[in-house]
Amino acid sequence: MTPEQLALLVWAAVVPGIPPPPDGPPRLVPADDGPGWRSPAALRLALGLARTPYEVASEAAARLLGHPDVWTAGVLGDGMLDLVLTPAAAGTVVSRVLSGDGVDRTAPRRLATPALPRPGCRRRDDPVFSLIWAHARARSVTTLAATQGIEPGPVGALLTDLAEGALLTALAAFPDDVARTAPTGDTTV
Repeated sequence: MTPEQLALLVWAAVVPGIPPPPDGPPRLVPADDGPGWRSPAALRLALGLARTPYEVASEAAARLLGHPDVWTAGVLGDGMLDLVLTPAAAGTVVSRVLSGDGVDRTAPRRLATPALPRPGCRRRDDPVFSLIWAHARARSVTTLAATQGIEPGPVGALLTDLAEGALLTALAAFPDDVARTAPTGDTTV
């Protein structure tokens, strides 16, 4: 499940039967302290519903718990929704990253991080190098497996550690993070 799909699911739980605004539902943010997502939808919409944010968030959390892709749903503070996807739903991010789905290949973009060394200058102790190497290796293994007739299966059942879930949340949020850090109008990677 992508962050966009989860935001739509949250919207439907907060205000059932009402379509999201043209600019989309309120964005979700990755939780700082684990594998989940946080949504301010109930906080933003409660006044228009003439209810407290906590009431709106509690009802939305109860609706979300009935969804097969939601592992936990709760309320933080006065009405911030706190969600964790099931390992299977979070695992779809791995397939999306490996296949390149959701990546706009028509307009290359540059990550605005001037402190990072240029690609030719990466070293093994550089965390960006490690991430790039791991992605390339995963793609290589997937390609080799496909030539042998081995199709990738769902990875969700293999993900049981909270750190794995947090990594998948960060990977799912990565395209949005890149968009936020890239200068306006910059379309090179």
